[in-house]
Amino acid sequence: IVNIQTIPRDSLDVKSCFIPKLDLFVFADYIAIEMRLLAYYLYETIRDNSLLNEFNHGLDPHEVTANKLGIDRTKGKTLNFSIVYGGGAKTISKQLKIPGVEAYLLLQEFHQARPGLKELYDIAEQQLKLKGFVRTFEGRKIRPTDTRKALNAVIQGSAAEIIKNAMLRS
Repeated sequence: IVNIQTIPRDSLDVKSCFIPKLDLFVFADYIAIEMRLLAYYLYETIRDNSLLNEFNHGLDPHEVTANKLGIDRTKGKTLNFSIVYGGGAKTISKQLKIPGVEAYLLLQEFHQARPGLKELYDIAEQQLKLKGFVRTFEGRKIRPTDTRKALNAVIQGSAAEIIKNAMLRS
């Protein structure tokens, strides 16, 4: 089984290598699973329902972030995922191809627009420091070596569990 989702969007040369047999190809997409899990953890951990409300009202969280910061959706999406994956100003500068100072200011604006995310990030980081692990949706222990990756481990690990369980039920 290959997770084509993790292949970068612009890697068409790699994607063209996958030629499915029509009787065996299965396509499944859990739309915005990472952001939906983030919404869940924001609410369950700190009772921040802002992201949950966006989903419940049919809003695109990347578009909401972009509108709050006065940037385009692609940059909003990059910011949302960069923060969840433990990226700081240096990562944002590189991904958005902007100067470091501008990335730092954008990061500050982001945290003002979505204050719960910084709190959740800090809680996951503290849990990892205190216990040596974080737990996924199903309670599995994950031990990331870098505390900046604690929230990412929870979100990605939980998404993997949900998707793999769904594949087993198919």
